[in-house]
Amino acid sequence: MTFSYIRSTFKAWMIKHQQALGLRLGTIDTYHSRISSPDRTGSVLLNLFARRQEFGTDWERILEEANRLLPDNGINAPLKSLVVSWVYPDEPSNGFPHLDGKSAKPSTAKPKESVTSSPKSWPNIFDKDQQILLRLVAQYIRWINKTIVDQLTAHNSPESEWYTHVESGFNKVKPKVPVDIYLWEGSSCVFPGVRRKTGGSDERASFKAKYCLCTDSTGNALAKQPWTWLIGHFDDKVSKSKGTRILGVRNGYHLVHVFPHKPEEVIAFVRETKAIYAIADIDLSEQERADLAAVRVPKRVKKGGLPGLFTSLANMCFAPGDLTRPTDAAGPLRRALMQQALHRFGVQMLPPWMKPIAEALLKEAKKRSSNPEAASDVKSALEWDTESYGSDPDKKLHSKRKKKFDDLLAKRLKKDKE
Repeated sequence: MTFSYIRSTFKAWMIKHQQALGLRLGTIDTYHSRISSPDRTGSVLLNLFARRQEFGTDWERILEEANRLLPDNGINAPLKSLVVSWVYPDEPSNGFPHLDGKSAKPSTAKPKESVTSSPKSWPNIFDKDQQILLRLVAQYIRWINKTIVDQLTAHNSPESEWYTHVESGFNKVKPKVPVDIYLWEGSSCVFPGVRRKTGGSDERASFKAKYCLCTDSTGNALAKQPWTWLIGHFDDKVSKSKGTRILGVRNGYHLVHVFPHKPEEVIAFVRETKAIYAIADIDLSEQERADLAAVRVPKRVKKGGLPGLFTSLANMCFAPGDLTRPTDAAGPLRRALMQQALHRFGVQMLPPWMKPIAEALLKEAKKRSSNPEAASDVKSALEWDTESYGSDPDKKLHSKRKKKFDDLLAKRLKKDKE
């Protein structure tokens, strides 16, 4: 068993139990980086894992060894607790084991009655609670009409005149914009050349940023634009703090991007998904597992992200504003949205190199829905909205986006000459 495998398995365990452990994804990444070197904390993890049979259930020896191998030399106690809790899941204490040299046996003393309740004592949201929330949210998620998505993917095909037009425009920009992070076979990107800003002066300047014609410095305004064209005008919401109008709030519904599109988010998503499905109990063949393990984020994507997903109609849905926040985390809610989008629009909504990830997501969804033992599982009883929204009987969407693309290209070329 290799160090890399054990390290990935440990991270997958943290992600799976993220809510129960009270961890943020940033914290998980921090802990993962601290165990990335075999000659430091990683070697401790390997040591404890290899000697688990030797220790058995002798918790005091386990704790003694943990303290010896994990001294307080910059490695904090929570990480020590996580390592031991993962290696020894049957540890009898409530929560993380004690690592202060004391016995890990549960205390029999009667707890003192507390007059006040601090936020730290509030319960975490466990998987089952998230599933209940997911069942509530699913029926209110609004998706675009698949017919419109199919029309877009046909226009975006590498064999189309539109693809040639976009590629020609990208080649005129300095530096050239890679077309494959926007358009691929199956892409439903509405505005190739547009991506969200990240940071830095060039990003804020909009028309000087790399890997695009311009950045959407207004937030998600351009991502919401095609929805406005297809299903009618959105209500405006005035920001009290800035006094500006925020487009796209429709009767309390907010835009949700299903799959990530920013560079750092794509990298994290691929890494975490591979770790989860490497050990997940789903019906993947040896070849499928090998394909999944072989997935690598292309260099262009590491630098420019997947902005084609930013204005991809297949990658967007609307959810009630009060229920939108739970979809921001990489957990059951977000994963269910991904699976539903893939089910509606197909794995081709993602670039070809992500196909093994898409298929693993669908395999998990299939197992959940077909498993007779999961009949009482709330996730198996999801009721998604069966309607789809938007119509383009006159097929004006393509002409509108072509005009937008040409306008943005002209402005970018003008900026390049300045």
